[in-house]
Amino acid sequence: MNAAVRVLDTENFFTAKIWMWTLSIKKVIVLIFVATMVVASAFFTIYVQDIDRHMITDLQLLSNTEVKLQLQWSQLLLEKSALISPARIQKIAKEKFAMNIAASKNIVTLQV
Repeated sequence: MNAAVRVLDTENFFTAKIWMWTLSIKKVIVLIFVATMVVASAFFTIYVQDIDRHMITDLQLLSNTEVKLQLQWSQLLLEKSALISPARIQKIAKEKFAMNIAASKNIVTLQV
């Protein structure tokens, strides 16, 4: 009977060892998964920071471009107002087309 008990104890011992080994493999798999996620998170953080730096650089360049375009727009508005002034139009009409302001006796008024 002692031999039978020893066999049963030996089987339980090996079963327990296999169960413990299986449990430790699960722990190792979880540990590898967590370590992989930490490394992936670190790389993703570095990637996002790099994109952020590039976007900030692009934003600064676009802001500088916006300031230059606003300055150019204001200069163009000044030039436009100078070109459409009535005095300039009258001067061009006199010089190029020989036009004069009509005398009051030459003005005809139509009533509708």
